[in-house]
Amino acid sequence: MGLIKGIMETGMKKPIVLRMKGTKIEEARQIISDSGFNLFFTEDLEEAAMKAVKITEILKMAREAKLNVNLI
Repeated sequence: MGLIKGIMETGMKKPIVLRMKGTKIEEARQIISDSGFNLFFTEDLEEAAMKAVKITEILKMAREAKLNVNLI
């Protein structure tokens, strides 16, 4: 999967919310899950947006409280 390769090459650490639909969704879900990266998966666009907002809020609160938060 190109996304996983790109994350590996750039060393990106920030969480990414993925909205994916298609014919090989289960295979993609397994690759994402096995990658070990901060990738959050959903098939619904609205749910993806809500997850992105919540992740941002959590990380902002953690920074303000000077806490090291690792999203897995």
